[in-house]
Amino acid sequence: MNQPNRPLFPELRPFQLEALNLLYQRGPLHLLCIAATGSGKSLIYEHLASSGKHRVLLMTPLIALARQQRERLASLGIALGDRTGPPPKSGAWILSPESLTH
Repeated sequence: MNQPNRPLFPELRPFQLEALNLLYQRGPLHLLCIAATGSGKSLIYEHLASSGKHRVLLMTPLIALARQQRERLASLGIALGDRTGPPPKSGAWILSPESLTH
């Protein structure tokens, strides 16, 4: 895969490119990415959600982290769904286990 030409995204690391290659070449699938805090896992789903062709479900452990991610994606102009309705046709749906109990 060629390096995405998106000014919103810095140069991607090898593990990010590998994940995006899998997702773009094999079509819809579930991907679990385990990497260190601050390593750039978020850029993978941000890239997919910003493409206008993919829906992303992000499960994050805390409501506060979900809120931060919502703010980040909204600042990028990415459509967001919520737990009260279906996810958007493209964009992201962000949930936390805490949010499912409220």
